[in-house]
Amino acid sequence: MTPRHKLALVLTGGGARGAYQVGVLRGLLDLLTDPKTLPFSIVTGVSAGAINAVAIGSRADDFAYGVERLWKLWAELDSTHVFRSDPVSIGSIGARWMKDLALGGLTGSTTSSHLLDTTPLRHMLAREMDLPRLAANVGSGVLEGVAISATNYASGTAVSFYDAPRELRVQGVIPRGAS
Repeated sequence: MTPRHKLALVLTGGGARGAYQVGVLRGLLDLLTDPKTLPFSIVTGVSAGAINAVAIGSRADDFAYGVERLWKLWAELDSTHVFRSDPVSIGSIGARWMKDLALGGLTGSTTSSHLLDTTPLRHMLAREMDLPRLAANVGSGVLEGVAISATNYASGTAVSFYDAPRELRVQGVIPRGAS
């Protein structure tokens, strides 16, 4: 019995690359004999690529629809969907930085870890990313595995998440709790 070859989609990070990736995925649809079927068994991404990986993975049961929906998301994206840059928001963050610079050295604690308020990005991701559907696609076997990595804005550390069928985790293919 020959082992089944698995094709993985690996999407890198870097803001605008996310839009380029969707353009490539859209071009790939033209090459597929069945554009509805996801040609990858594993999907993984980092940062902007993680957004694309979750979107594609959550629509693994209809790849063409997932790509077109993601295309629309990137086509309509502007800075107000990612961060707040209004004077009140900038002023509030600036005041926190000033407080941390003035008092942080004395108390040893700081609360500032960012230059812009990314609440709009958090809201957009919560609205657009269908995590239950992603888990269902992994659970049903439509997608064999998904892994994403992102930066935790509060700590500045990389955080990775993965999901795969229980059999893979139990057999040691993917160590329990690996990240």
